[in-house]
Amino acid sequence: PQFLEARGFVPYFSYSGNLQVSGSIDPITTSHLAVATQTFTFSLDGVDPACSSGAGGAANSCGIHIHAGTSCAEDALGHYYSTASDPWSAVAYTADEADQAQGTFSVETGLAASEIDGH
Repeated sequence: PQFLEARGFVPYFSYSGNLQVSGSIDPITTSHLAVATQTFTFSLDGVDPACSSGAGGAANSCGIHIHAGTSCAEDALGHYYSTASDPWSAVAYTADEADQAQGTFSVETGLAASEIDGH
């Protein structure tokens, strides 16, 4: 199987806050069962302390997503998937008292590993 990773995070182009998230999301693996699914483990530092209770009411709050675009230095476009509905809308971390977050998610995107590479 192909293993991908995400490191070296940068703020989204329109973000003007003070958070500086670092860490890793790896390995990102893809299984091809009924629907292609990405599974990934994450360990992040410097996440939003407002996420200590998980996602809030704002769309995408405390979320981890793969976007259709390939750069955060410009509009990264919407969430990247080929299923009928957005599987990323329910993917959110919970911050601990040290503003860190860890965990593992599986997301049915319908996309092959080769399609998400670089996103």
